[in-house]
Amino acid sequence: MARYRFDEYQYRYFDNPLPSLVAELRQELYRHLAPLANQMAANLPGNGHYPPTLSAYRKICYAAGQTKPTPLLLHYEAGNYNRLHQDLYGSEFFPLQAVILLSRPVSISPATRSCRWSNSPAPIHWLGSHA
Repeated sequence: MARYRFDEYQYRYFDNPLPSLVAELRQELYRHLAPLANQMAANLPGNGHYPPTLSAYRKICYAAGQTKPTPLLLHYEAGNYNRLHQDLYGSEFFPLQAVILLSRPVSISPATRSCRWSNSPAPIHWLGSHA
């Protein structure tokens, strides 16, 4: 990825079946983000619409020939970074991304919106309630 100026890091895409935690997070995040994506789409040209559930959206993606999951795990060493970007793998794409930190930032610079990382675990925050 250095050739794209995203610096050096390791990454791995998850494959089906997704680990249960990843699948749960993905479903919950989608449920909360789909209404926002629809508000955005309403203000843009085209007929963009995102159904209320991830399973319904995945059916649309499958019909377009997009069958591989896109969640991935990135690993950075001290001093490395990534510029947020979106890789598109076909005609269907969700306009929002979620980033979950597995280690705690050492510092955050509001001016550059960048973080430095430590190796200590970050707390996990769940969206919604789990009964």
